[in-house]
Amino acid sequence: MTFVVRAAGGSFNGDRFKPERAQVVGAGAQVDFADVPPLKERAAVAEYLDAKERESHLISTTIGAQIATLTVDRKSLIHEYVIGQRRVGD
Repeated sequence: MTFVVRAAGGSFNGDRFKPERAQVVGAGAQVDFADVPPLKERAAVAEYLDAKERESHLISTTIGAQIATLTVDRKSLIHEYVIGQRRVGD
């Protein structure tokens, strides 16, 4: 998907683009926007999202490992009851 930024009468000041009128055109839709956040702010947002993604991945991995452990334990208990090594009520 290709997006095109059209600006009319805008100015670039430091790391902030301040268009008087700008549009993002893509996929048959137009979205007007008034301002783009500064580069430092965009970098801070990206860093925050990366940290949250790492945290989410760690939680997901931990839960996956716990599920695997519980599955092995469940199969082991079922096997012990089936072969009579354990009795119901013990």
